[in-house]
Amino acid sequence: MTVDFWEPWPVEYDGGGDREVTSRYRGVSWNPTKNKWEACSQIGGRRLRSYHDSEWDAALAVEGYLVESGHSRRPWVTDGVGCVPLTQGRVALVDPEDLERLVPYLWSAAEVRPGHWYAVTRRGPRNLHMHRLLMETSEEHPWVDHKNGNGLDNRQANLRPSTRTGNNRNRRAMGRTSGYIGVSYTHGRWEVHIHREGRAGYVGRFTSEVDAARAYDREAFARDPEFARLNFPEEHRCVS
Repeated sequence: MTVDFWEPWPVEYDGGGDREVTSRYRGVSWNPTKNKWEACSQIGGRRLRSYHDSEWDAALAVEGYLVESGHSRRPWVTDGVGCVPLTQGRVALVDPEDLERLVPYLWSAAEVRPGHWYAVTRRGPRNLHMHRLLMETSEEHPWVDHKNGNGLDNRQANLRPSTRTGNNRNRRAMGRTSGYIGVSYTHGRWEVHIHREGRAGYVGRFTSEVDAARAYDREAFARDPEFARLNFPEEHRCVS
């Protein structure tokens, strides 16, 4: 079941210039000259504008502009999961109760390293990551880690405060010649490396790719049972 989610959102304005924020809806303002609510949207170099008797009608007009142009950023809820559309055709997953905190912003997809994406927006002069908005951190654990390694899965059950070291250990670093983490094919053998203090440490060489992957898991799990990202997590979590 899919449920549309679109509620009034507050406009965050930094106070620059003489502009007065007169509406809680994005793209809507009161036009005293025409004595009407003005709907305005800038899409593809074109400025779309219309005037309405009610603030709500103006907000709907702005949404209509975005839908018709394919730029709509309206979140929705599917099977109990909140979905926030991003740029580049990507979607961030969140808990439905967190949607109200996210809709004031326009979210984009940012590839922070090959194959790894975050949801980001602008707040003032700086970028703001969605996971940092949703998860409180502390001085001891100033980073936010995604348990399953998916930077766009920002559901609370998938987020945890972390140190930088713990966050790095949970990165899914595939070998160039293997589908397993930490494994690569070199000179007729499957070679295993694991990062230690920012450097790649040698674990061993194996004739079997699967044996190499399990060797990586043993070393990674021994080093950090909580944050280690494993090739066969079910073999370790069930006995830990």
